[in-house]
Amino acid sequence: DELDRAVLSAVEELHASATICDAIWEVLARHLDERQLIELPILVGHMQGVVYSQNALRVRLMPRSQGMAAR
Repeated sequence: DELDRAVLSAVEELHASATICDAIWEVLARHLDERQLIELPILVGHMQGVVYSQNALRVRLMPRSQGMAAR
């Protein structure tokens, strides 16, 4: 739905350019309250940090996990 597409777009934009365009913010603001709007980029940034740490430390995948190969 519209919110799912906007969240995915926001994550992709944050990853690519460390920002979210006004058009995506407008869609997000129609569906999320102020706290949720603040939480979204914080959560994305936190997860990016976790991924960096896990990759740098060579954390093993869980048994039977295909990781990026599953894509």
